[in-house]
Amino acid sequence: MNISKSLKIAIANKGATQQELSKYMGVDHNSVSRYANNTSSPTLKNLELMCEFFGVKVSEFIQLGEG
Repeated sequence: MNISKSLKIAIANKGATQQELSKYMGVDHNSVSRYANNTSSPTLKNLELMCEFFGVKVSEFIQLGEG
């Protein structure tokens, strides 16, 4: 499971920014940056918020990074 890769792909597909995602999630931009750089993993709650932001199921989000 590569959350970092999934996150980068989802951001690109949506045409969003890490800042927009962090604002939606209610976390600081550094948290999203750490997820994208694979130096930290999101909590289940934050993973669910990311998926809600991107309009995908958790399983779909995870599959993005496996390709």
